[in-house]
Amino acid sequence: MQPGAHLDGLRIIEELHASNRSQVYRVRDEANGALYVMKTPSPNYEDDPAYIERFIMEEWIGSRIDSAHVVKIVSPPRGRKFLYYLVENIEGQTLGSWLKSFDTREINTAIKLVRQIGKGLGAIHRRETLHQDLKPDNIMVDHNGRAVIVDFGSCHVAGIQEIKTALKRDIALGTLDYSAPEVLTQSLPTRCSDIYSLAVIAYELLTRQHPYGEAYTRCTTLEDFRHLEYRPAWTHNPLIPTWLDGALKKALHLDPQLRYQELSEFLFDLETPNSSLTQDRPRPWVEK
Repeated sequence: MQPGAHLDGLRIIEELHASNRSQVYRVRDEANGALYVMKTPSPNYEDDPAYIERFIMEEWIGSRIDSAHVVKIVSPPRGRKFLYYLVENIEGQTLGSWLKSFDTREINTAIKLVRQIGKGLGAIHRRETLHQDLKPDNIMVDHNGRAVIVDFGSCHVAGIQEIKTALKRDIALGTLDYSAPEVLTQSLPTRCSDIYSLAVIAYELLTRQHPYGEAYTRCTTLEDFRHLEYRPAWTHNPLIPTWLDGALKKALHLDPQLRYQELSEFLFDLETPNSSLTQDRPRPWVEK
């Protein structure tokens, strides 16, 4: 839709995002001037019942979650004649855009943001739901520095896949750079998979780098991932203490069984030194 178009008493102001799967617009309620964000399905899938089912589920998934760090679903003010859903309008920018001007020396600011994202992710997990596509472009940072998770397009809800249906359900995978190995190899995702994605974001905030480098996105099998080697965050940012890097390393382990099993433990270790995760940095021979 173009700016100026009308839909159920809502006027399109601008397009915020477009992909082959959906479009996102900022809209204004013509009755009271309230601003919302509207997500619409792509016409490419108008004859795809599985895609339409997943799109409808997004609104339902979001409506079940109550957190200051997860975008809130808004009921259409005058009902609906078309397929779309509304969420609150957040004045700010995506974490991806925010990162471009962020100073990696501001470690406390980075950890504060990660903790907020973690609170939102925890609220999603409490609803027996996995996010599966946590990345900077799916997170907004408002003018007060509040981080908000804003997308439910790849969420997996426990029990839904077991409901019998004649449809072959649509499965939306996450983004390569931020997805855990088991997600990319189409193994069974768990909460540990979301913890991995959150840890990649934390690592990027602190270093502007990926913990396994560019080779990560070229991996297609578990054997490929076994050849990767974690690079300590302090090699990119010397201000990062070893205990903080230890927490990142554990959350980013390629084997989900060796990661944090609870999100709360990871968030705690990001702010509190854990001696079991601390290793002395290797010193050059000349320094020794």
